[in-house]
Amino acid sequence: MAVSNAVSAQKSISFVSMDDGTKHSISLETLAMIVEHSDTLISGEFADKVMEIYDASFPSHNPNELAVLILKSTINDDVIFIQEKEDGKIHSFRILSKELGWLKAGRKAKKQIEKLIPRQD
Repeated sequence: MAVSNAVSAQKSISFVSMDDGTKHSISLETLAMIVEHSDTLISGEFADKVMEIYDASFPSHNPNELAVLILKSTINDDVIFIQEKEDGKIHSFRILSKELGWLKAGRKAKKQIEKLIPRQD
């Protein structure tokens, strides 16, 4: 996945733990590196397993639920789950971290991530 060379003046993005509500900052450089060194999971046993975990944590309540893009980092154990709207805006950006559990990006963080990860048409 391509990552934009333009990194905003802010040095980190704040994520919220979905387990206990604590905030965790991830540097833009680290997040860009994780995304850049990730494989898109489409099928296979591991993809099926992480999608089961995602579905159990975030059950679909709508038959028209947005598709989930799964990125598995090749440099650490993080798995990124992205839902994008038709206009390219990020609906949800979640990270399943081995150390921190589920982390989610808030509105401000999603806007920063949209600048970091340009839309692929």
